[in-house]
This record gives sequence, structure tokens and C-alpha cells, in this order.
Amino acid sequence: MTSLLSLPPELLLHITSYHTPPTILSLMRTNHALHHLLDTTHALAGGIFNDIAYATSGVYHAAKRGDKQTIQRLVKSGILDAVEFKLNAAVLSESAQVIGTLLECGVPADTRDGWGQTPLISAAIFGRKEVVKLLLERADIDVNARDIYGQSALDHTLGMCSRWGIAAILLKDARVDVNLRDELRQTPLHRAVSNGDAGALNVLLDCERVDVNAEDQHHRSPLCTAAQQGNWLMVHSLLRRKDVNVNARYALGMSALSCAISPSPSPPIYPQYPDYISRSKKFRDVIALLLADPRVDVNLPDHELRTPLHLALRRGRRYSLDMLLKREGVEVNARDKYGFTPLGYAIHFLDHGERWDNLVKLLLEDAWVNVNLANNEGLTPLHIAVIERKVPLVRLLLAGGKVDRELVDGKGLKAEEYVVGAGELFEGVFEEQWSKVVFGWVMKRFLLLWDMAYLRAN
Repeated sequence: MTSLLSLPPELLLHITSYHTPPTILSLMRTNHALHHLLDTTHALAGGIFNDIAYATSGVYHAAKRGDKQTIQRLVKSGILDAVEFKLNAAVLSESAQVIGTLLECGVPADTRDGWGQTPLISAAIFGRKEVVKLLLERADIDVNARDIYGQSALDHTLGMCSRWGIAAILLKDARVDVNLRDELRQTPLHRAVSNGDAGALNVLLDCERVDVNAEDQHHRSPLCTAAQQGNWLMVHSLLRRKDVNVNARYALGMSALSCAISPSPSPPIYPQYPDYISRSKKFRDVIALLLADPRVDVNLPDHELRTPLHLALRRGRRYSLDMLLKREGVEVNARDKYGFTPLGYAIHFLDHGERWDNLVKLLLEDAWVNVNLANNEGLTPLHIAVIERKVPLVRLLLAGGKVDRELVDGKGLKAEEYVVGAGELFEGVFEEQWSKVVFGWVMKRFLLLWDMAYLRAN
């Protein structure tokens, strides 16, 4: 009776070529002679082609042994396409050596999975540093590819503090677009600032290719965003860059200083500033930081020509006003679009009350403030205070002794003449002139009525 072992080796190899890997392995375990004959290089590799269920494991097995010939045969045969073998899964767990072997044998390096992620994105997310380096050596990958969420490998690494080391590796590759914009025209630097991620910000700022003055859809630079949020750490980091435009203005003409003085209603609070630190202190620190930088133009106006001093008064923040008045070069008599100086602006726009009156008093204590400058309608601060019946402010203006009572507005009226009709509200404010003004007004009205009666009679 003829046994299996008595068959010629050529015939044995031919027979095993029709069997799957499990059958071949069973034969190999029965006899040392069969084991040497049916080595994994030929018999097992051929068995893979008989059942695609073993293709994936066969590829990994061959790659771990460095069997490039088998992997190349599988790639050329198209069986890997049949089992949808992609490098995306391999980069999650296999060693860099296995990944390198697969790449050398022609396994595609830039395939996408169900989330649109490439092997580079997957390797970056899972912290496979050596695999990332290996993939970056390839010329056939898109290093700026985005997944279905619009995030690139760099975006994913910047979002995790444990992956900043990989982000640094990516940034060393000149092909990586560090200023890649999303649908809101925000760059990674914008997103790092918006998220309050100081670590990611520093990683990006270490890259010379980063555009620190890039503008988002609102033409807002990262510095303006950081200032508007009251994030001292972000502002401090950005100011360290010599190429940062500290006077950049966005759509409304607001500079970083203006944004800090007049921020959005509810900027977010980040871990760098715990909840117990007051909102005012956050912005006070940012304003102080910006005012300490000699590059900052403290008189840069917005789209309505309002300077930071105007905005500080409009917001009613004494600390902003106090810091601005102490800063050298501040133009205390700058006019806005409507001709209002900071003093006139404060009197017109601020509500009446002790808190706001004290801001006007602080302005009047500055020797350079001109209390007689009129707006585009010819109204001086005194005219405005009288018209709006803000008696305490009228007293403050008159007490300083610098107000010119003889100045008239565009209609030729003095400030005192506006008190007629206000009754007892202003009684005693203008002292003896009060009676003179009232008497003069009464006489004018009497003469006018007399002339009209005469005309009717004739």
C-alpha cells in the first residue's frame, strides 16, 4: 500500500497547492519530512490563494517573517483588494517594521477607511510615532488629507496633549500645510486660540511657517481672538513672535487692544483662568500686557473712528480708562466719526450715576483734556450735559474753571440758553446767570408776540 510519504515531492507539493492553510499545517505537524517539504514560503503561501479568508493573516505572517516575495504575489494577484486589505488597520497595532515591509511590497500607503482617515491620520491619532515617521518618508501620501470631519493628521494631534510630540514631527515636514484653513477660514492657530489650548499654540508658534496674522472669515487674527477672550497666556505667547501684527484690525476695525477693552458679551473661560478669577481681572491683565508692548498703537480707531479711550468710556470700565490715561502717547482729545472727543462721548453715552460720573471726573483731572471741543453739530461737552439734563456733570464741568461759557453751538446758542424750560432742575447751577437767561428768554418771547400782534393789526 502506497503511503503519502512515498509519493514524489513534486506530487506532494502539487496536491497541497489545492488545500487551505489549516490542512497544510496539519500535514506539516505529522512528519518532519513533510514539515521541511511544505515550508511556509511555498505551501502556505499557495494555500492562501485557495481561501481568501486567510489572506489577511497570511499577509501579516509573511510580513513578520520578512517574506516580501509572498506579499508581492498577494498584491499582484489582487486578493488583497478582494478582502479589502488596507494599511489603515495595520498601523493601529503592527510594528513599524511590519508596516515598512508592507509598503516595500506595494501595499497602498494612502487608502481611506470608513471615516475618511488615511493611514497617516490613524497613526497620528493612536500615537504611533515611528509609523508616522515611516509614512512621512513616502512621496506618495497626502500629508494634508482630511477625514469626513474636515480634520487632518495635524489637527488631530493638536487636539490631544499626549500627541503634541507627533504634531512636532509633522510640522518638520515641509509638505504639511500648517496654515490649512477649514470651512470658517480658520487655521490650526485660530483653533488652538479658540480652544484655549496653550500647549498646541506653543507647538505651532515654534514652526516658522505659521502665519501668526492669518485672518478668519471675520478678518480676525489669532491675537484679536485671544484678546477678545481675555486669555492672557495666549496673548503673551503670540506677542513673543516678532512678526505678529499687534495692530491688526478685523471687520469692525477693532484691534487687539480694542477687543480687550470692549470684548464680546460672553467670552468663554478656559482652564488657564479658573472660574474664581473675575472677568474684569482677566481683561485688565490682557490690557496691561498690550499697553506694555511699545508696538501697540494706543490710538488706533475702529470703523467709527472710536479710539480705545472712547471704547473704555463706553464700556464704563474705570481700570481701562485709568491704564490708558497713564500710557504715554494716548490722544485724549481724539474725535470719532461724529466729532465726539472722549469727554463728549462719555457725557453723551454714559448713563447717569455715581459710577459713570466718576469716569468723567477722572477725565477732567487730566491736564491735556480740552473741555471746550465741540462735536460735528457744534455741541461742546457743556452743551451736551445741559441738553441731556445731567446736572452733576454740568457741576463737574463748571467747577473745573476751564469751560468757556460763551461758546455757542451750530444754532448760535450758549449752553445756558438750553436751560430754559428745564425749570427748577438747573436752578442754582448757573448762579446769577440763571435769572439773566430766563429774563432774556421771556423778553424775547414778549417782543416776538408784540411784533406779531402789530403785524396783524396793520
